[in-house]
Amino acid sequence: MLLHEKVVEVLNPLAWEYKSIGSMKKELAELQGELAQAHKQVHTSEARVSAALDKLAYLEKLVNGKLLEDKTKTESSVASPSSSTSTQSLDTLKRKSPRKSLDVSGPIPIDCFEEPWVLFRGKDGNPGCVQNTCVQRACPLHLGSVNEGRIQCPCHG
Repeated sequence: MLLHEKVVEVLNPLAWEYKSIGSMKKELAELQGELAQAHKQVHTSEARVSAALDKLAYLEKLVNGKLLEDKTKTESSVASPSSSTSTQSLDTLKRKSPRKSLDVSGPIPIDCFEEPWVLFRGKDGNPGCVQNTCVQRACPLHLGSVNEGRIQCPCHG
């Protein structure tokens, strides 16, 4: 039975007359178990997303460091061997090379298991992940913005 059908059945006053209290308690316990399992899965997914973002930031630092080293080597081989010139060229290189940071403050759309998801950073800086669909108007959330750690829908805020 689909979750929607379960909710309709529970909320429909006509269905209440046909169910016993025991069966209602049993269904409530099952739904609470499903909710607890989903809650655990959310925490596991959040931990995986956090670890992936940390690894991406680490790899970005490595790549930027490697690129800076390569630029320094090429420039030092082209420049004259005097120490003052190489020091000046290194300072110039440091000022000119853009240090890109991993901007994950805005909503980032991804597809995982053939489902659209959105990654974002919460107010506390921890990563978050939700489905890429507004529950009210079915708008794609990645077109919106993140305000105080919450995703704002592009249609209605």
